[in-house]
Order: sequence, then structure tokens, then C-alpha cells
Amino acid sequence: PGRRRLSLAPTLGWRDVALLDMLRSRLPRLGGHWLMDNEAKAAAFGELYFRAEPGPAPGSLLYVSAGSGIGSGLVENGTPLRVIRGVHGLAGEVGHTVLQPGGLYCHCGNRGCAETLVSGWSIRAALGIDEHLTLEQAVTDHPDQDRVAVTLKHAGDALGMMLLNLHHTLNPAEIIIGGSLTRLGPALLEPALALFEQQQNRLLPEASRIVPRILDDSRLVAARGAAAEVLSWVLSELPVTAAHDRR
Repeated sequence: PGRRRLSLAPTLGWRDVALLDMLRSRLPRLGGHWLMDNEAKAAAFGELYFRAEPGPAPGSLLYVSAGSGIGSGLVENGTPLRVIRGVHGLAGEVGHTVLQPGGLYCHCGNRGCAETLVSGWSIRAALGIDEHLTLEQAVTDHPDQDRVAVTLKHAGDALGMMLLNLHHTLNPAEIIIGGSLTRLGPALLEPALALFEQQQNRLLPEASRIVPRILDDSRLVAARGAAAEVLSWVLSELPVTAAHDRR
């Protein structure tokens, strides 16, 4: 946190990349505020900052990004909003928490990570889908639909287990699930939501229930979140009266 470098992107195989400096050298005429952030953290920030849901804003919001990989971002409400990052910036790397000890190898080098059970790349591997094909369409067109159903059920169970772990470790007031995997529909999402619903209150039966909100189309959520972070940053640098006049 606070560094101008991309420390780690396991799916891309990038480590310690000075990404902002690389971009600045190629876009020398582009001024203004520059920001680099994890897409799930940016999405979480934007979902709380630009919140359009009725009722009071939650005290905390967790965004789970289910796409090629799996990540999450947690934001606490307040002035300003606070993104939970951790001492090494690893907070929210839920895709690399271990759900199956001794399981398949992950891109990060560990075995049994959540991503080996529920992610775009693990579903592709399980179903033999080429990386150049659109996952949603390839799943629909797959010749063995029984195999598809079993694969998505297993992935959904893993997603539900991951949501339960996040509920018990971070205990956010609201959970949002976005990313390209949501377009795989009920075959993936229903097992996940059912497991979470059945088990979330066993530890504390009297607690209010958390119902995850699913985003059907989240393609611009991270970009909007990054814009929200820049806007919040710029407004925080203005004099109080000037910032008030611009609201």
C-alpha cells in the first residue's frame, strides 16, 4: 500500500511491476491524478461511494469479484470511506485462501486455493474449454451438459464456502457479487447462495441475515470505482467550503 508498483498479479504472472511509471512514460501529456488499485477493491469503493440502493448505507461493504480469478474488496463507511488493504496489500485475496488442502496447484504456487475450485480458469480447465472462447457461450454449447452441471455445482459449492468464510472472518454488513462468472447463472449461483443461506447463522442464530446482491452486468463496476476513488481524492484536497459548493 502506498507504493507506485504492482506487487503481484498471479493470473498474469506479474511481480513487482512499476506499472504507473510505465504508463506515464508512454502518456507524457496526460496530467491529473493517477491511481492504480486492485479491481475488486476499486469496485467495492465505487459501490459504496455511488450507492443507489434504497435505505441507509451499510457500515461496511464487501465486493466479491468472480471472473478469471477470484478476489474481493472490503470498504468501511465513514468520512472518508476506508478500503481495508492489510500490511502487505493482500487483504481481500480470497482466491488464494486454501479451501482444499493438498488440492490442485494454483497460479500462485500453492495448492488447493479457492481459485482452483471456482474461477474462470479452473472451470475452463475442468471442461476443456479453450481460453480464446467466451466462457458463457462455451458452457452453453458444451457437448456434455451433465459434466457441465457437475462442474458448476462443485464450483458453486466452493463459492458458497468462500462466502461463508468471508462472513465469519470479515463480517461485512453487505455483500455484492460481480464478475463474469455471474453470467453462468443459476447452475453456479444457486448452490453458492443456498450453502451460504443454510450455514451463515449457525454460529450466531439471532444475527440479522445477509442476502448477497448479484450484479448481472458488472463490466464497468471497477472502472466506476476507480473514478470514485479519484473523485474522493480530489475533493479531499479542496478547501472545505469549495468541496461543499461542488456537491
